[in-house]
Amino acid sequence: MYTSFQTAFLEATQEYYAVEGRRLVTTLTVPEYLQYISKRMQQEQSRIEDYLHTDTWVPVCAIMRQELLKTHVSELLEKGFHAMVKDSKLDELKMLYRLLSTVDALEDLKVHFITYLRAACSEMVLDEARDSSMVVDLLVLRSKIDTILEKSFGNQEKLRNACKDAFEATINARPNKPAELVAKFIDRKLRAGYKNTTEGELDELLDDVMALFRLIHVRDW
Repeated sequence: MYTSFQTAFLEATQEYYAVEGRRLVTTLTVPEYLQYISKRMQQEQSRIEDYLHTDTWVPVCAIMRQELLKTHVSELLEKGFHAMVKDSKLDELKMLYRLLSTVDALEDLKVHFITYLRAACSEMVLDEARDSSMVVDLLVLRSKIDTILEKSFGNQEKLRNACKDAFEATINARPNKPAELVAKFIDRKLRAGYKNTTEGELDELLDDVMALFRLIHVRDW
């Protein structure tokens, strides 16, 4: 008897969340939708533990992940991921990473993350009107990416290496100029010394700039 009930219950659950997922993914923001998934899964698990056989949670969890998350991975990433990265929404990105890891969709996240990085870096490197701020802009971008990797994406090595490769390829899309600007930036900072900065702050800045410089292939101009 319980087996027949469970089958009917799971079918109804799948139908409900298929409809609910299609409805909410278009009406909620990405952070709101992620919050909904997390909260709803907690509610379902508690309800099953209170009223049904605990074994029922495993298939229900699989259904919810499929209908609420895996089916909508592309839409979620295209809809709100770049804005979340741009605004450094660390908690929301951490939740997204955690949820996508449960449906084997971290490769999709990586593709979108690298796409954002390449686009942002290209704007800074290829737009000659931004040459005066290129080095500072690149340092800010690297810091943003490093923070997201560390605090939101579990410092995943594969993702970190992909980001390094993307930075390197994009910076070197414009030969010579980035190297020239980095060298001039270092020279200005060394000449200024500790004016308006502490020794520790200057050392940290120079370390960051040198890390950027090491990504540049062409260093003769």
